[in-house]
Amino acid sequence: MAKRTRKPQPAAGIRFLERDRLIGVGLLGAVLFFVRLGAQYLNPSNTRWLLGNPDSAVYQLGWQFFRNEGWHWPLGWMDGYLYPDGSSVALTDSLPLLALPLKLLLFMIPTDFQYFGFWLLVTHVLQAVFAYLVVRRFVVRFPLRLLATALLALAPAFLNRDGHIALSSHWVLLAALWLYLDVEGAYRWQRVLARWAVLVGVTCLIHAYLALMVAGLAAAGLVRDWWPDRRLSWQRLLLSLAGLLAVMVVVWFSVGYLEVGDAASISGSVYGTSALNLNFAFNGQDVSRLLPDLPVAIENRFEGFNSLGMGGLIAVVGALVLVARRRSLPWSLKRHLPLMVLLAGFFLVAVTHRLAWGDRVLLDGALPQWLIAFLNPFRASARFIWPVHYVLLAAAISVVARLGRQRWLPAILAVGLVLQVVDLGPLLDRRDAYAERNWQTRMRSRQWERMAPHFDKLLSYPPKMQNTFQPNDFIDLALWAREHDMPTSAGYAARQFHSDVMHGVAFMKDLMYGPATDPDAIYVMRNSYFAWKWRELQERFTCTNIDNFVVCFAEGASYLPPTSYHVETIELADYLATFGDRTVFLAAKGQARRRLGDRAEAVLDAMGSRYRELDETGSWVMILHRGRIVFEDVQNGQKILITAPVGGTIETLRLKRELWFVSSGYDVGDAASLQLDRREMYFNRDGLNIAVLDDNENLIEAAVFETHKQSLGHVFSLKKTPHSAGVDSR
Repeated sequence: MAKRTRKPQPAAGIRFLERDRLIGVGLLGAVLFFVRLGAQYLNPSNTRWLLGNPDSAVYQLGWQFFRNEGWHWPLGWMDGYLYPDGSSVALTDSLPLLALPLKLLLFMIPTDFQYFGFWLLVTHVLQAVFAYLVVRRFVVRFPLRLLATALLALAPAFLNRDGHIALSSHWVLLAALWLYLDVEGAYRWQRVLARWAVLVGVTCLIHAYLALMVAGLAAAGLVRDWWPDRRLSWQRLLLSLAGLLAVMVVVWFSVGYLEVGDAASISGSVYGTSALNLNFAFNGQDVSRLLPDLPVAIENRFEGFNSLGMGGLIAVVGALVLVARRRSLPWSLKRHLPLMVLLAGFFLVAVTHRLAWGDRVLLDGALPQWLIAFLNPFRASARFIWPVHYVLLAAAISVVARLGRQRWLPAILAVGLVLQVVDLGPLLDRRDAYAERNWQTRMRSRQWERMAPHFDKLLSYPPKMQNTFQPNDFIDLALWAREHDMPTSAGYAARQFHSDVMHGVAFMKDLMYGPATDPDAIYVMRNSYFAWKWRELQERFTCTNIDNFVVCFAEGASYLPPTSYHVETIELADYLATFGDRTVFLAAKGQARRRLGDRAEAVLDAMGSRYRELDETGSWVMILHRGRIVFEDVQNGQKILITAPVGGTIETLRLKRELWFVSSGYDVGDAASLQLDRREMYFNRDGLNIAVLDDNENLIEAAVFETHKQSLGHVFSLKKTPHSAGVDSR
C-alpha cells in the first residue's frame, strides 16, 4: 500500500517570518488608507460625510432604519424604509456582513453610529494582504514582492471605487485569485470546497456583483481541478457547484436580497447603458495624469473608467514582449483554460451587445427581451471587467518575474510602480473630495418639530425616488422620519424593482384620491405634480411650502400650517401687466411658444421682448426688474444655463443670492429651474414658469402657464390658513 504523501511544512521560523511580513503588508495598506482619506472617517459618530453623498447616504439610512426595527424574516429586512413595501440592508448596500452582527450589539453602540469608515480601512488592509499572497506565488525575493504587491494592489478599478463602499471590497477578487492559485500539496476536496464556500458566502454579505465574480472564479478553479488536473471527479464537481449555488441562494434570501417581485430594475438605466468601451485599458477618462482622455460612444464615465494605469500597461506590454521573444509561457494555457473561458464570458458581459471603440459604435445588436430582463439587475455591466483586470496584472507580473532577466526585475517593477503612482495621483489623495461631503439638512423650519407629534408617518409622492423636489432631498426626508420614528416612502435603494415601485405609486394614489385619506401622515409632494393636480388635492388637503418642500395635510389632521397655498387663475396677458416694481424671472420649458395668445404677444412686443425668435420647442429666459427687461436670451436647439455668485450681476441687476437659472426646450432637456441659494423657486411645468421676487429676492409668488396648450395659467402664493378649533396651527 502506497504511503500517503503530505505537503512539506515550512520551518517554524519561516512561518513566523511570513506572518510578520503579512502584518507589515497589512500595515502598509492601513497607511494607504490614512494617506488617501484621513482618520476622521473612522469616528463612528461622524455620519455627515456619508449623508453628503447620495450613494453613501443610502448605505447609512439603510443601516439606521434597520438597527431601529425589530428582527424580521428575512433577517436583513426592514419595513420602515421605502414604506409600505420595505427594503433590506442588502438592497441598500449597507454591508449585511457588519449590519447583522452589529444589530445584536445595539446596547453597546451610540445612536449616531457608522461603520463604513472602518470598512474602508479594512478594504485597504486586505487589498494589500491578498495582493501580497497572490504575488508570493511567483515572486521569490521579499523586496520584489513588495514592489509587485503595490503594483497589483494599486489597481485603478479599486482606487476609483471608494465612493461605493461595499463595491470597493476588491480584496475578495484577490482572495479568490489566491485560492485559485493555491493548489500545491495534497488535494483535499472538502478543504478546497469549504474555503471557496466561505469566501463566496462572505462576499454575498458584501455585494452581489462581487459575489457573482467570486463565484465564477470559484467555479473556474473547481472545473480546472476536474479537467485538466484530474484531481476531482465529475460527481464531486457537480456537487461542489451545486453547493456554492446553494450558499449564494441561502445567504441572499436570508438577508433579503431575493425578496423581490421581479427582475426588471427601474433605477434609471438598463443593461447596455453602462457598456465597457474597447479602449478601456488605456483610456484615462480625466482621471489619469499620463493616459489620454479618449472619447466614448456610450457616455458613462464613472463605470467606464477601467484603465490598467500606466504602470499596469507597462507591465502587460513588457510581459507580451517577453512571451513573444521567448515563445513560451511560465504556465500551461491548457491548465487555465476554464479560467480563460470565464474571463472571456465576463468580458462579453462587460462590453454588452453594444460594442464600441472610442466614439464609434461597431455593433448595436439586439438581445431577446427575456435576456435583457434577466441582465437588467446587472446594468452596470462594465464592472465585470474587474476580474479580467486583476488576472491581467497578476499574469503580467508572473511573466516578468519568471521570464525576465532577474537583474532587471527590480528596476522594471520599481519603474512600473512609480509610473502607476504618478498616473493615479488624483485617486491617491481623496481628502479634498471627501471634505466636500459635509451634509447640512434643508429642513430647518421650526414647523417640522411642531408638527412631528401629530403624525406617525412621512409619505412622499412620487415615492421611492432620489429627488422628490430638490436634488437628493430623500436624505433630508428619510433622516427626519427616522429621527422621529416614522416609516417613510421617501428614499431609494441601490436596487429597486418595478413591482415594488408600482405598488408604492398605487398605494400613494389610493391614499390621495381613494375613499379615505390618512390624517396621521405628512405628505411631501413633487412641486410639478402639485402644480398639475392642485384642484383635486385642494379638495382633500391643505398644502403649504416649508423649507422649499410642498407639504400637504389631509382632512382631519390635528395639525395645520399657519399659511397655505392660495391659487389664482389668470390669463398670461393680464399677469404680465401686474409686475410693477418687482423682480421677475421667466423661463420656458418644453413647447412654450405654441399657445402664448395674441394679447400676451402684444404685451411682450410692447416690452421689447425677443420671444418671436423662439421656435416652438426652443429655450427662453427673461428677467424683468421694475417693469423693464434687464436680460433676455433665446436659444433654439440649445439649453440656456445662467449662474452667478452672491453679489454677482446680470446686466444691471445685482444679485443678493447665488443664482442657478435654466431653460431647456423639449428636445434639449425639457426643464425650467430657478434656484436661489440652491432653493428651487419654480414648479417646473411645461410652458412658462415665472417667479416673482421682492427687493430682498424672497419669493412672493410662483406662476405656471402651460402655454403648450393654453394661455391660461395659475399663480401660487401663501396665505393665512383658516383652521378649526382644536387644530394646532402654530
